[in-house]
Amino acid sequence: MALFVPYETAQSYKQAVAQWAKQPAAPIPLCLGPRTDLQHSIELASTLYDEFSQPPVADLAIWFSDDPGALDAFQPMLSLLARQLGTIETVQTYLQTTEQSIHVLLVGTYSYLRSDKLQPLLFQAYEDPRLKITVLTGRDNYSLSWLMAKQFVQANHTKQGTHGIFTYQSYKYESQANTKQIKLYGEADFEEQNIQDLILNQVWRSVLFHGHGKDDNLNLGAYTVCGRNASIAAQVGTLHPRCGYNTQGCFKDEAKLIPLNEVMAENVIISSCNSAPLVDLMCYDPKYLLLLNAIDGPAKVITAALTVQDSSELELYRWIEALQSAEGGAAPAALFNLSLNQTQSFPAFWQFGGVPSATLHSEQFLDPQPLPLLTTMLDRAQKYLVNHFLPSTHSLRKRLETFNQKVNNDYLKRGSQSIYTQPQQQQRTKQLLSLVDSLDYALASLIIENPEDDLMNFESYASDRSRVDQSTIEPVRCSCGHEAIRFNRVGLAASIPTIEQLLCFRCGDQSIVMEDGPRLTITAPTRLEVGARVEVSCDIHVREPGRVTVGWFVPVYIREHLKTKPQLHKLKAQADSHHTVRFSIEFDEMIPAQGYYFTVFAVQNLNLSLGRQALGIEAVTPKQF
Repeated sequence: MALFVPYETAQSYKQAVAQWAKQPAAPIPLCLGPRTDLQHSIELASTLYDEFSQPPVADLAIWFSDDPGALDAFQPMLSLLARQLGTIETVQTYLQTTEQSIHVLLVGTYSYLRSDKLQPLLFQAYEDPRLKITVLTGRDNYSLSWLMAKQFVQANHTKQGTHGIFTYQSYKYESQANTKQIKLYGEADFEEQNIQDLILNQVWRSVLFHGHGKDDNLNLGAYTVCGRNASIAAQVGTLHPRCGYNTQGCFKDEAKLIPLNEVMAENVIISSCNSAPLVDLMCYDPKYLLLLNAIDGPAKVITAALTVQDSSELELYRWIEALQSAEGGAAPAALFNLSLNQTQSFPAFWQFGGVPSATLHSEQFLDPQPLPLLTTMLDRAQKYLVNHFLPSTHSLRKRLETFNQKVNNDYLKRGSQSIYTQPQQQQRTKQLLSLVDSLDYALASLIIENPEDDLMNFESYASDRSRVDQSTIEPVRCSCGHEAIRFNRVGLAASIPTIEQLLCFRCGDQSIVMEDGPRLTITAPTRLEVGARVEVSCDIHVREPGRVTVGWFVPVYIREHLKTKPQLHKLKAQADSHHTVRFSIEFDEMIPAQGYYFTVFAVQNLNLSLGRQALGIEAVTPKQF
């Protein structure tokens, strides 16, 4: 038995619907009028759908049209789709007087779906999860009757159970997606396979198209999902895409167009910008609109974008999750709008036909907040990379760039964490922190091996491009016992490191620390005889959690007299904790007696700290003059 029965005139359709609604069953009446293209869609739909099915009933239908004759004709079928007819005011009264949710069905030809009427309601539904909206529309009453009729059929999903996902991106979760029920095609597939043939010559349960585009097209590599309905005449005075003017063809290869009204899928999702704008906000004539061409085809449910939207890998991942769930998945419009909530603060998708999603909770779609310390370390890595105290050939640059890319692309990028379970997220964070530990150790090793490395120019570089923050000046006491002051030098640009400096009126620059780096307080004898061992104790005030690597060095001009080889000391610390590192420095007896200094340094979380200590070496018997 045929599922649909077409009528050519509005009057014959009106009489047939009135009779059919008393005992609804297949065949379902629709009004074709002069629309021969819809007859072709009926033939395609006969391959896709198997049987009559009474759809769930909406709480309220709102008729958006000033054509009373059309309402009379559609009224019997509308009564099977919604419990009552009402207005936007009816919706507001309901929401003000009850806590219950309401499914509102907006019905009318596309020309009546204007922003002044609908945009406030769509924003309200976006903000109030109780208000659930679906739409029945079409380019004319014939298309509208076709979409309404399709609400009363269903497909045999055991026979036609494949969900297709076509994305312009190089999707990296293919092993998770590609199953018997879900087939995912990405950028590489568009070059290797005939995607046009694959899409048009297969029956799908759902198809998601994800790519750049506008009102009339969606790009999939060399292929183009097309909204043009060749059998429809364009309106007078409207803007056309290139193909709509006699002297111009399509902006892409016409042999690789994928007409949306030829796609045999029950559920079509058009994830590109402006694939379903409100009528007064559209760019091109309705003849070319993706949404309207999808409605003209076999699809029963269409999800499309009201405006610009930023759907990405994350939305594809969540759609795959929904398809794999035991419940069969949420409706994509609600799913994508909630998923995009942290990126854009407006409704991007809306749904045509079908039933609304069960209530989803925004907490399910929150991207995990990145560890603040990791973002701080990223800032520090970038300061090393953009400033010129590290030359382009410096051995650290490649490692810093790797860290920069990993944090940006594998951690901070939207969706890069959400696709993992919480234990997996914690493990990935741990791996990045281990990478920082490795970088810290590499910095410390460079310093201890060559204290004159370009890395050590950070202090003079930053000081020349910063100013003292007068509010940070405070009197302190140097470890030598004399008065000192501590203050911050704040960079004149965000890329310049802020330096905390402790200046002693006796020792000079006693301490130079990158902002929030460990503070070093050195205790050691300031005078001793030639040949005596210098016993050093360094208190380390650690202000951030993480491993600290500590070392020391002496000036180059006495390094030849050094008998003790500098060593690195590693410790694990909590925030705001104190630790002590002890070591000895011993010179040979040939070192000239005079005043010197030595430097203790610490590296933590890509921060450098330097502490200088005065050291006087005396001869056993001073020369007499």
